[in-house]
Amino acid sequence: MNNQHRYSRYFTYIAPILRAPIVKTYGSLILSIVVVAIFILFAIKPTIGTILVLQKNLENSKQVLAQIIQKSKDLSEARKNYQSLDPAIRQKIDTTIPPVPNLKTVIAALEQNALSNQASISALQIDPISIPNATESAKNLTEIQFTFTLEGSYNNLLNTLNGIKNSSRLISVTGLTLNKNPESSSILMQIVGKAFFLK
Repeated sequence: MNNQHRYSRYFTYIAPILRAPIVKTYGSLILSIVVVAIFILFAIKPTIGTILVLQKNLENSKQVLAQIIQKSKDLSEARKNYQSLDPAIRQKIDTTIPPVPNLKTVIAALEQNALSNQASISALQIDPISIPNATESAKNLTEIQFTFTLEGSYNNLLNTLNGIKNSSRLISVTGLTLNKNPESSSILMQIVGKAFFLK
């Protein structure tokens, strides 16, 4: 009974407002605007967020595409420059970084430098490599890693090291160890390095 009295009291406050001519005229319009605002807030907002994310992704994709196009142009220009080189220079480049592993030239370069500088070869170990098929095109720079152990005087070993670094085949020295041979006055030198080829 108390609850009914309370609700009827609220209704007595609201009823005159609902009977007002301005509310009767514009009430449905105001209600429609409120419903549309709620619809925009809860239904269209996620769609707008999705559109903004898609626009950002599109801009990123355009930047990546522009970079790829520029890289393609640069590679075309590099190929054109390479083709215009003197044949002797191209031959030297092919000798320095051949299109096949060609272990024979790596071994020959190491041995020749050791022998010409009177250094004794103790060991030569080449890490396993995968040899490409004849149908594969040469595009990626690949390494042939090796460990080369020599024995000799300090000056002979130093000259051998310089000869290896300046050989016709591109060889990079990545590690070097020098030890005195306890049984003689000579020095043991271990070179860890890598040669390159295009795979």
